[in-house]
Amino acid sequence: MQYKKKSTGKVLEVAETDKAKQRILERSGWLRVPVTVTPDPPPTPTPVVETDDLPADFPQREALTAAGFGALLLVTQATDDELLAIEGIGKATVEKIRAAV
Repeated sequence: MQYKKKSTGKVLEVAETDKAKQRILERSGWLRVPVTVTPDPPPTPTPVVETDDLPADFPQREALTAAGFGALLLVTQATDDELLAIEGIGKATVEKIRAAV
């Protein structure tokens, strides 16, 4: 519970159970201030990424899926260096992947 001094604007926090302190403050010209509780914003929904939507004929589909890039969105967002780090994918394959998306 909060109390505010009229003259100075100072705010004090007083425990809900401390009735004696509340009475003293109220007699001394402090005003009880309603405490507004701001609710937490709703959680931001996590976008759903299809985990296995690469076409069957996609270049190096198995290697990409095994490395965690089974979604077309993930492949398009991956850098060339990330793709080159996958076993079985070289520069020529990266070019084929880029052409396929």
